[in-house]
Amino acid sequence: MSRLVMILHPMQRPLSHALAKIVAVAALYYLTGQLGLLLAVPPGYATIIWPASGIAVGALLAYGRSLWPGIFVGSLVLNAAIGGGYSAETGWALDKLAVAAAIAGGSTAQALVARWLVGRVVGIPINLRGMRDIIALFLAAAPFSCIVAPSVGVTSLYVAGVVPPAGVAHNWLTWWSGDVLGIVIFLPIVLIAPGAKRQLSWRGTPLGALPIAAILTLLLPLGLTFYGWKASNQFIYDRNSAIFASMAIENEQALMHRLASYDQALLGGVGFFEGSNSVSAEEWRSYVDVLDLKRSMPGVNGIGYIENVPAEKISDFLLRAQMAQPQFTIHPDVPGEPRFIITYIEPLAPNRPALGLNIAFESNRLEGATLSRDTGKPAITKRIVLVQDQTKSNGFILLHPMYRKNVPLGSVDERRAALTGWIYAPFVAQKFMSGLTTSEDRSLTLQVYDGDGENADALIYQSGEPNQSASAPAFSIRKQVDVMQQRWTLSWHSTPAFEQSVASREPLLVLASGIVFT
Repeated sequence: MSRLVMILHPMQRPLSHALAKIVAVAALYYLTGQLGLLLAVPPGYATIIWPASGIAVGALLAYGRSLWPGIFVGSLVLNAAIGGGYSAETGWALDKLAVAAAIAGGSTAQALVARWLVGRVVGIPINLRGMRDIIALFLAAAPFSCIVAPSVGVTSLYVAGVVPPAGVAHNWLTWWSGDVLGIVIFLPIVLIAPGAKRQLSWRGTPLGALPIAAILTLLLPLGLTFYGWKASNQFIYDRNSAIFASMAIENEQALMHRLASYDQALLGGVGFFEGSNSVSAEEWRSYVDVLDLKRSMPGVNGIGYIENVPAEKISDFLLRAQMAQPQFTIHPDVPGEPRFIITYIEPLAPNRPALGLNIAFESNRLEGATLSRDTGKPAITKRIVLVQDQTKSNGFILLHPMYRKNVPLGSVDERRAALTGWIYAPFVAQKFMSGLTTSEDRSLTLQVYDGDGENADALIYQSGEPNQSASAPAFSIRKQVDVMQQRWTLSWHSTPAFEQSVASREPLLVLASGIVFT
C-alpha cells in the first residue's frame, strides 16, 4: 500500500498544480471580464477594451496551451451570468447557456489560434530582436487571431435572435476592436508579471518578471486612464441626452399645440351651428373658406358636420340633403341604428368620397364618435384610413360633439338623448404631423403608435426614412400620452446627423494619451 502511495503521489502533485492554474486562469478571466463590463460606455454600453482577451492569450503563452480549459470555464461563467443563463425564478435557461457556451468556445479557440500564430511568426519562447519582432508579435497575437471570437460570438447571438441583422457588422467590429486592444494592452503585463515563466527574451537575454510594486505602478495610471475615459464618455453622453430630450419635449409640445388649436377651430364650428337656427351647405362652405385651412391649419383635410340621424327621420334627412346637393347618398347604407352621416365637408372637391358616409359602419370611427358623445368632450379616433385619401395612408378623425340647446347634459343618457351631431376634421397623419419643429427629420425622427406599445400594426405616423444604419440610434425616448381621449405612444430617435453634430473626440484623446503615457 505504501509503495502505491509513493507511486501516485508524484502524479497527484503535477495534476493538482495544473488544476490550480486552470482555476486561476478561469478566475482571472472572469474578473477581468467584469472589469471590461465596468468600462462599458453609453449609449449601447459596448466596451471598447476587453482585458480578458489579453489575459487569455498571455496565460497560454506564459504557461502553455494546456490551460485552455480555464479560459473556457471563465468565459462560460461570465457570459452565462451576463446573458441570464440562470435565475432564481425560472432556473436554468438552456438556450442562453448554449449561447454562452458558444461564446466561450470562440474565446478559447481565439486564444489557441493566437498562441499558434505567435509560435509560427515569432517562436515560443518569445525572443525579440528588434522593433520588427515586436510588431510581428502584436500582429500575430491580436488583429488576425481576434477574428475568431467575434465571428463565433456574433453568429451565436444572431442565431439566438439577440442581434438583429442590421446590427451584425457593428457588433462584430466592436467585439473585434475590444479584443485587439485588450491583447495589446494586457498581454505584455501578463508576460512580465510576477510568477510568469520566462517566455520573453530580448536579444537572447531572458526578461525577468517585474516586482509587484512595479506592476502596480504600471496599472495605476492605466486604471486612471480608463476611469477618465469612461467619465468623459458619460459626461458627454449626459450632455447630449439633455439636448436630445429638450428637442423631443419641443416636438411633443408642438404636436399637442397643433391638436389643441385645431380643436378650437372645431369649437368655432360648434358655435356657428348653435348661433343659427339652421346652417345650409352654402353657409358652411363660406364659413370654412374664411378659416383659410391651408394657411391656418396645415395638415387638415377639411372641416365637416356629421349629423345624428334617427331611423324614423332618414327619409326627411335624405330629402333635405339632396335638395342642397342632388348627388347626396348615404354610404354604406347599413340598416338599423346608429346613423352618423357626414352631411357637410369642405373643401368639397378633395373630400367628395366622404360626403354621405355613415361613419358608424366602421368600429374605430364609431368608437370615437360615441366616446365624444358620451363624455361631451372632443375625441379622436384610433387609426383609420380616410375614404377620400387616395394614398390609403394612416389617418384619424377629431370630433367635437353638439347637443340641443337648453336641455340637461349631466349624465351619459342625457347627452345621448340630446346629441345632434359633431363638427369634425379628418386628418392624414403624414400631412398633419410632419414639420412640427425644425429639428424633426434633421435631428430626430418621430413615430406615433396607437395604444401603449410600439406595434408596427398600430403605427400612425413615422417621420423621415426608416433607420438604415447598422447600429441603433444613440438616443431614444418613448412616452405614452393621453390625446383627446385616446392613448398614443410617442417614440423619438436621434438621426446620424444629430449624433455627428454632438460627437466629441475628448474621450478618445483621454484614452490615447493615457495609454501612451503608461
